[in-house]
Amino acid sequence: MNELKNYLFRMRWFLVSVAALTLMTHGSVLFTQRFGIDTDAIMNGIHNYDLIGRQGLIWLAKLLGLDLNWFNLYYAQVLTVLLLFLSPVAFACLFRLTVGEEKGEGAALLVLSVSYIVSPFWVSQIYFLNQSAQILLACILTAAAIVLTENARKDLRHRWYFLFFALLLMQATFSCYQVLIMIYITGVCTVFLLYSLRHGPSFRQQLGWIGFHAGIFTAGFLIDMAISNLFFMEGGHYLSEQIAWTRVTVPEGLRRCMEAIVLSLKNTPPYYTGLYGVFCLLFLALLLCHLTVRRAMKVPADNLSECPPAFGKGSCILTMLSALFLCSSPYVFVFLYGGELLDRMQLVMPLSQGCVLYLTVLLLTYAQPLQGRIFSAVKKGLLLLLVLAVCKDTLSHLSFCHRFYYTDEWVFQYTSRIAEEICQEIRTVQYDNAAGKLPESARDNILFLGYPVIPYNNTCLGGHVIGHSAFNYDLTVRQPARERILLFLQNMGYPVSARFTEEETVVFRQYFESVFADTIDSMPSYPSPGYVQWISDKESGQGYLVIKLGDDWRRQASGDE
Repeated sequence: MNELKNYLFRMRWFLVSVAALTLMTHGSVLFTQRFGIDTDAIMNGIHNYDLIGRQGLIWLAKLLGLDLNWFNLYYAQVLTVLLLFLSPVAFACLFRLTVGEEKGEGAALLVLSVSYIVSPFWVSQIYFLNQSAQILLACILTAAAIVLTENARKDLRHRWYFLFFALLLMQATFSCYQVLIMIYITGVCTVFLLYSLRHGPSFRQQLGWIGFHAGIFTAGFLIDMAISNLFFMEGGHYLSEQIAWTRVTVPEGLRRCMEAIVLSLKNTPPYYTGLYGVFCLLFLALLLCHLTVRRAMKVPADNLSECPPAFGKGSCILTMLSALFLCSSPYVFVFLYGGELLDRMQLVMPLSQGCVLYLTVLLLTYAQPLQGRIFSAVKKGLLLLLVLAVCKDTLSHLSFCHRFYYTDEWVFQYTSRIAEEICQEIRTVQYDNAAGKLPESARDNILFLGYPVIPYNNTCLGGHVIGHSAFNYDLTVRQPARERILLFLQNMGYPVSARFTEEETVVFRQYFESVFADTIDSMPSYPSPGYVQWISDKESGQGYLVIKLGDDWRRQASGDE
């Protein structure tokens, strides 16, 4: 514990810089009342991740005080920013506590944090404030689980009980969000590379290290799967429907995977700057050069700041393979799911890039057996190029992060105005209808049809979910009651509800278009006057208070559940 305190104190100015960067990038979430899909449900007392293999979200929500009956939007925002700041710090502490002190670790901590925090992928995840704090806490607990496992390995006889706590933490993190499994593996891979570079272990020692961690990880994963399948999977598996292999052929799936990889290696806004591949190549080249030089060394040592220990041929090969795996870790889920992932699922990319940069900085600051002006100039030149590339990458991502937040705020404010206008019009039609009284069912048989046109400006930037309003985002199955719209209206304080029995839902699906299509087509759509009307059919007994939001009312809704 004293070692951790000393490390944090020594890194205090770097930590201040990381905190400032976090506020500069994501601080806008602290000063808004906006909320998105899924958050709208929990604000209404509805769990939307229960019994789908994500029980960790519920456990961590209770731990943080964000449980179903206690959810507080402002509190969730504060926790999200705080835990986002602490997440890369937790991984830096992981590397420090498992491997020991290294020269240049302050600069390495900074580049790790920059890559991790200033990533549009985190904006896509933070959009879901109902779970963002839990997932960030799970990232921190993932680092803690690796620390416990590695410290148990070092002294298994006296610290065997550390493994119990490590396995316990895995249950909370692995079941919180399945992508955290890959984050765990990425963290372990980075620790292995640091361990190999520092201590120069033999090939057999490396295999023993990998076997120990693989065994503990497998045990944690299998326990999580058993608990989930026995008690928390009644609603189906969260990610199973997103696997493309169940819908496409093998050649098509491989083509989709390669397209996703190529996109990530090119300048593909808003998520990729094209520098990830450059960072990986620089890291692999430096590592190969480092291992080649150390391969010829004869005198062992135990401190890279003095003279690093020698490497055997097998150790060099295994170290390079581990480095290749680290660079390719963001693509494991791409191949697992058969193509490009949802933006909020690509949280491995910022961590992988951060770890690659962390190791690159250490390699550039390690003492080398080769000396001289030329070698020193090359090192300084590479370090300068790395700094410039990281700055370019950071500024590009920072711009896109702010545009995402702007878009989210802009759409929320615009949708709020739509909600106010619609509710005023509904009240006018319900209570002040000049043609006479409407039936009692006009209060509940409220039907939203179509999708309003959102006039985005040039600053707006759309993601998979960011940029969609509650009026444009709903269930893929046609339903008479549009749940997202109703949740948004209720959270904004408008007492609008729509109730349809199962029988009424069946009637709507089978007969609505054949009975009312001409009437709906002739109605004006929002915001033209008359977009809210009561329509009925005496023969079938159907009657609806229709709010026509757009002319594309026949279009199947687009959404992701």
